[in-house]
Amino acid sequence: MNTILVTTSRGLDELLKQEVLRLCPDAQVKQGPGTIQFEGSKEDAYKLCLWSRLANRVVWVLASGKAGDADALYNTAMGIDWQMQMDSRHTLSVQFIGTNFAIKNTQFGAVRVKDAIVDSFVEQGLPRPSVERKSPDISVYARLHRDNVILGIDLAGASLHQRAYRQETGDAPLKEHIASAMLMRSGWTESTDAPLVDLMCGSGTIAIEAAYIARNIAPGIKRMYWGFTKWLGHEEKLWDDLVEQAISAQKPSCSGIYAGDFSRKMVAIAKANADFAGVFNDISFSQQDATKSSPPVATPGYVVSNPPYGERLGELTSLIPLFSDWGKRFKEAWKGWHVSLLSSNRDLLRVLKLRATKDYAMNNGKLECRLANYVLDEENTVQFSEDASNHEFANRLKKNLKRMKGWIKNANTNCYRIYDADLPDYNVAVDRYGDWLVVQEYAPPKTVSEDKARKRLQEVLLHLPAVTGVSPRQIALKVRSQQKGTKQYEKINQTGDMMEVFENCLLYTS
Repeated sequence: MNTILVTTSRGLDELLKQEVLRLCPDAQVKQGPGTIQFEGSKEDAYKLCLWSRLANRVVWVLASGKAGDADALYNTAMGIDWQMQMDSRHTLSVQFIGTNFAIKNTQFGAVRVKDAIVDSFVEQGLPRPSVERKSPDISVYARLHRDNVILGIDLAGASLHQRAYRQETGDAPLKEHIASAMLMRSGWTESTDAPLVDLMCGSGTIAIEAAYIARNIAPGIKRMYWGFTKWLGHEEKLWDDLVEQAISAQKPSCSGIYAGDFSRKMVAIAKANADFAGVFNDISFSQQDATKSSPPVATPGYVVSNPPYGERLGELTSLIPLFSDWGKRFKEAWKGWHVSLLSSNRDLLRVLKLRATKDYAMNNGKLECRLANYVLDEENTVQFSEDASNHEFANRLKKNLKRMKGWIKNANTNCYRIYDADLPDYNVAVDRYGDWLVVQEYAPPKTVSEDKARKRLQEVLLHLPAVTGVSPRQIALKVRSQQKGTKQYEKINQTGDMMEVFENCLLYTS
């Protein structure tokens, strides 16, 4: 038996613990932030590499010890018999996680561990192993916590979320292990016979992971690169036997998984990925608008999607109306369904006007996200009127446009201001430039909370297209607020688009 360390993304600790106990029933697990530790066999470690849908790394721990400073870290690493793990001819890399008061830089920590490894060979009169960052023969893992470090062999070699079936992705791909976690948290994995729909499938990750779960396909079955292949402790026959067992345990083709996207290109990418993954026939693909979608079957099931988050400020102008229309469509056509949506932007989810039954924290890469679960029951499918006549800002905007109608008709210009903080609750200026609107938000006073100011801006962006007839894609947003730290240097959006506007006989380019 040996200590095995399993790591995952933030928010998946409890799910990973349940998975480890299912795959290794005798394990006495110790849970930490993003980690699970237990005493297990090499077979246990291999099973986790092959079968874990949630883990990032599986580490065969070689030692743990003091690392209060650089010398202590070096000595702990030197205490390991590295000649039992690798040969001089092997290449290596060191992944170092964590910092402390003395070791402030992970790269410095990795170098100290590397120095200890190569020095241990030199002291034995052996050639030094070479460092290879991309595809090393041996991946060494070091995890620092306060003044202690855990050192071991990363048996995965690269993060286990890389299933090796994605040939191409979109701009913001969803990690595979996060997709699996979404399916588990949605409740669908408890009844995989129920229909599953992803209305914004992107490169198809959620649908492919669902097909893998429904057919009991090991998530690591297509990976060719492993961190244990050239490890001296590797037992090839044990691994080959586990792979053969995994292949024989696969179930035949399933049905009831549906994936769609507004982009034909993304649907084509999703199809290609599913084909390479071997589950093309298990998923029904379609090109469709989520805001006009209807259930593919009469029996209610689960909608699990990863919609756009609107990380860039300018994206909100088109996403807010989209989410509003999507919420209305859910209420209208998807009654009885369970819906699970992942987003780093809680404000966008609020635009749906749905009440979540539960939500979970989980990171998609570096983004802190929430997975919100909704049940489209009778209470959650009540439609809320978005009629502009019922909204204060929309009412004022309509009055302004009515008052300006004669002036606009007679004025020889296509650029003018239609709203300028007329209402204290909606502290924005709205200018029209031809077929475009420019919204400038003034920094709210200290008496107004950030949440309330954000909600008011959302209402502005939601009602502007309806009142003015301008497409959400032709609304530019500017926020006047003091930026702190590195944010003040961030580029929000620079497309380089230019347009001409006129005033009397003068032409302006903006």
